[in-house]
Amino acid sequence: MQLLKIPLLTSTTDQFLDVTINDNPYTLRVLWNERFGYFSLSINDLNGDPILTNIKMVKNYPLTGRYKDTRLPNQNGGDFYLIQERGNADRPGYNSLGSEFALYFYEPDAVVSESAPEVSVSEPVLGTIWDSGLTEWDGGDTLWDQ
Repeated sequence: MQLLKIPLLTSTTDQFLDVTINDNPYTLRVLWNERFGYFSLSINDLNGDPILTNIKMVKNYPLTGRYKDTRLPNQNGGDFYLIQERGNADRPGYNSLGSEFALYFYEPDAVVSESAPEVSVSEPVLGTIWDSGLTEWDGGDTLWDQ
């Protein structure tokens, strides 16, 4: 039915976007996890009430499909996907979101074309720039790195 590109800013650690999907308004938050080096997605209703929080954004993987909340936009089988549009990185880095990697909302019956329309959003609101002071990785293996 639809393929929508969510416009994200590059080199931004914390951003909020008000979007409308399937005639329902949502506030998306994309946040950089400095310690483990990944972006997460949170979905709130327009009142700011959380629907889904801090889902790790993994490329080419359905981000919300396994969650069964009737407030989510995936009730018709749709889902959010992080898609690599340029480059050949294994996963998105701090500077590659919005330039090499893009966030899409896709419903299975959508016709995929060269250019998907962007979702209509309000001006992005930047969150706080947070720096944990972490300067060195401890070398430990975690499930987040897979």
